[in-house]
Amino acid sequence: MSEARQHMLSVEAVAELVKLFGKQAKLDEPLARFTTARLGGPAQILLEAKTAHKLSVIVDYLWSLGIDFKVLGGGSNVLVSDTGVNGLILLNRQRGIGATDFSIDSTPPKVLAESGVSFSLIARRAAEQGLTGLEWAAGIPGTLGGAVVGNAGAHGRSMADNLLYADILMRGKPNVRANPERVRWYVDQFQYAYRHSKLKHDTSGAVVLDAALQLSTPHQNM
Repeated sequence: MSEARQHMLSVEAVAELVKLFGKQAKLDEPLARFTTARLGGPAQILLEAKTAHKLSVIVDYLWSLGIDFKVLGGGSNVLVSDTGVNGLILLNRQRGIGATDFSIDSTPPKVLAESGVSFSLIARRAAEQGLTGLEWAAGIPGTLGGAVVGNAGAHGRSMADNLLYADILMRGKPNVRANPERVRWYVDQFQYAYRHSKLKHDTSGAVVLDAALQLSTPHQNM
């Protein structure tokens, strides 16, 4: 797991995080229950974000403090060492999706969801709305954000076929608060290739907040 290569946070950095986030900053938190394999030792420190706003606020603070972190979503395709993980893990648990997030009458129909939402759940919700185009994703574990970054795919299809755009928080100048910029990347900007994107190997300065996926109706597939 790439998180294992992070540096151990200093005592001073940990104390600062505890001061800022209080009980939300969990020390030596076991990661096994946050991975699909149900394996893995503790993170030195873990923070959890349940909303897009909270995710943005936490990321802003961490960047301003110069603290590196790794985002953990659904925990699929992740192997955590039994000895644990150095540094800070940011658990993305935002869950903003519902029928109102589907734009059925738009051309093409689309769904907008937060990055922490289960990707397979989005596929199932699309089917419930009578929309097609995401059938390939019904069995894919993990979150929408992970799928966007990793260009998840199955059955000859991939995220590159469905993504319209994603809203991303981009890091600004080091040690400056309120400087991160929210930008919108369209599918071509991700430079997708097989299980690869421009963000996949350089995630330290960008966090996916939400994404819009294009869908279709049954008559459009005829």
